[in-house]
Amino acid sequence: MNSINIRRGDGDVDPLACDNPRSSRAPSDDDDEEDEPEDPEPVDLVDPKPEECAATLFENGDFSGWSARFTVGSYYNNDFTAGGAKNKDVSAIKVTGTDNCVASLYGNGDLTGWSKKLSKINKK
Repeated sequence: MNSINIRRGDGDVDPLACDNPRSSRAPSDDDDEEDEPEDPEPVDLVDPKPEECAATLFENGDFSGWSARFTVGSYYNNDFTAGGAKNKDVSAIKVTGTDNCVASLYGNGDLTGWSKKLSKINKK
């Protein structure tokens, strides 16, 4: 996993349309590859209000090791790692907030590739 999108609601939402000032925009074909990447804003790691959607990623399956918490927004690779997560090294995820909070995980750093949706309550 190299990127994540956190949102409220279980409907299909375009993660690229998610408004998050802390997240850098997705790369486009018009971007000049020689430009230096923007420094991402730090990700808020303070405990959320009970109703705030968030996902906490953990290094180990028993919820130990490093952890990184992400609130509502889209986090491309630079934001993902700046928030404390490590590429392809996540073994456990905890989604918190209301029952309609959804975390969408992606294999690539630009919210593409394989994907998996996780919610606070597994309904299946």
